[in-house]
Amino acid sequence: MGEEGRRAQREIADLAARHSMRVLGPNCQGAANLATGAVTSFSTCFADHHVTDGSIAIVSQSGAEAGMLSEIQHAHPTGIRYWVATGNEADLDVPELVRWTLRDPDVRVEAYCEHIEDAATLAAAAEAREAGKAILTIKSGSTPEGRRAAGSHTGAFAQEEPVIDAFLRTHGIVRVESLAEMADHARVFTAGNRPRGDRVAILSNSGGLGVMVADRCRGAGLRLAEFTPETEARLRELLPAFAATANPVDVTAQLLNDPRLLAHVLPVLAADPGVDIVLPVLGMMGHGYDVPGVTEDIVRTIGTPACWWPWP
Repeated sequence: MGEEGRRAQREIADLAARHSMRVLGPNCQGAANLATGAVTSFSTCFADHHVTDGSIAIVSQSGAEAGMLSEIQHAHPTGIRYWVATGNEADLDVPELVRWTLRDPDVRVEAYCEHIEDAATLAAAAEAREAGKAILTIKSGSTPEGRRAAGSHTGAFAQEEPVIDAFLRTHGIVRVESLAEMADHARVFTAGNRPRGDRVAILSNSGGLGVMVADRCRGAGLRLAEFTPETEARLRELLPAFAATANPVDVTAQLLNDPRLLAHVLPVLAADPGVDIVLPVLGMMGHGYDVPGVTEDIVRTIGTPACWWPWP
């Protein structure tokens, strides 16, 4: 605690360096390698569930955050390969461990960072995106109050948000807003079917939902795809006259009468050379919709990544 604690921490790091040792922590919950079954952590996330080896590495300064993310992620078939909580980072830090875990050919990485101390190492690690890997980060401390709390928690230095955002965008690191969002993103990035670009085709059974999602896409830096005349002509053949065949596509409540409508429309959108991503956004309330059938039609869409967002 205080200056005495910082002095003791420096002494530990110096002693380890003189003897060619590395230090994880202090003030951390340890690490785990699920490929070998080695768990050197007191985190309760390993006591409550059998955590399956997989393709995701969780590298977090906060042990509690890492544990909560493991709780969200453990049941998903993507599994977890590495789990590390770095604490005060007297020696090893998040960027170095992210870079190390990326060397594993089976890993997709997600990281929680209260601060970014070693930007050069993290930037070098981000080059792994050329190999189809992704770094997902929650950079907390986005407000003055949050930055003060981060400093008292792990001794992190305050960093200005515009600088952090510019750094992450430059190096292709995806910033998320919550642990649940990070888990969802991790599952998308481990799917192996990556978009060619940023052009989105929105498919909905509600014009209002389509407009809402169009706004969100623009805010996320995505573009609405422009359909070819052939695509629009084919959509007019498949959909009722009162449907919207421009992007966003509104199949209307006709989906109630024809539960397999998406099976015909989705391949048309996926085949358009100007479409990189198909985004179905469907409001299906009550028991009138064939949800299993609609889900199957979406899953069977191949070639173009299809995101499934049931509403509400």
